[in-house]
Amino acid sequence: MKIHIAKTQYYHLQIDKEKNRIYFTILARWNGIEDFKKFFDEWKKGVDLLELNFTIHSDLRLMPKLSYEVENLFGEIQIFLVENGLLGLGEIPADNDISNLQVHRLSEKNKMPTNKFKTSKEVEKYLDELICTQVSKKS
Repeated sequence: MKIHIAKTQYYHLQIDKEKNRIYFTILARWNGIEDFKKFFDEWKKGVDLLELNFTIHSDLRLMPKLSYEVENLFGEIQIFLVENGLLGLGEIPADNDISNLQVHRLSEKNKMPTNKFKTSKEVEKYLDELICTQVSKKS
């Protein structure tokens, strides 16, 4: 069952404790950094409710080009996620190439374990298999 962490007109952030997973969806184009006042704290709250080796299902299809300030904020969140137990991220990329290049550059720089997919179903399958692989390594 998903727990809502935050929902604005621009994004939706949820977690599923059973799957140990964060769900992040861009809902609309935003105006600027002022639309993200609580964003980092919301991510921290979501991570605090999960265990180590959590996964992220990220739907970025509607993401606009990132301003310098928003790109920096996203980078800080990526570093936080990697340092706090992220196992892997399945991403549905943005519909525009500039946003994809920005996210790709950030993910490489911050060592985000990211794989791209076309559908939510593909993302879920990948993340579920990733968790199974992690569990079998521990056995």
